[in-house]
Amino acid sequence: MTAQIHRRTAPKVRNGRVLKKHSWRLDPDDYNVVPQSEIRLVRRRPCEGSRHLASIAQLRTFVGLLPDWDEVAVGLDAIVLDSADDCAGSYAPGVVEPQARAYQLLHILPHELGHHHDRITTRSRRRSSRGEPYAEAYANRVLEQVFPSYARVFDL
Repeated sequence: MTAQIHRRTAPKVRNGRVLKKHSWRLDPDDYNVVPQSEIRLVRRRPCEGSRHLASIAQLRTFVGLLPDWDEVAVGLDAIVLDSADDCAGSYAPGVVEPQARAYQLLHILPHELGHHHDRITTRSRRRSSRGEPYAEAYANRVLEQVFPSYARVFDL
């Protein structure tokens, strides 16, 4: 026969407020919940049979080449190399070719940063009101400005 253990299942009440049962502090490293003091560069595990085209070091080097980085970085908490297999980028086997890496760094990342820049430069600062045309134009503008230094730094 097993002995019954009487556990308290209801949380205490102190000063009219229900106390949480466990430690409920926010994780300071969770960029989805807590604003970050500096932009986090995160690499998630790629999907089965896939690999990331750019490393965190290459991403860090590329961000240093962007001409208006101080402006576009406002309000940006993280850049994530994600595991999504259904898109080239989101505003979320074999040998890796330098051209594919260049495409992601010179077009996909600036396109997604264009969505962010769109949101932070609108009056409400709540949504990207100008959409895909603005993000494409932003990516093309960055490509024109950054390509010569990218080709020199990344040996294209």
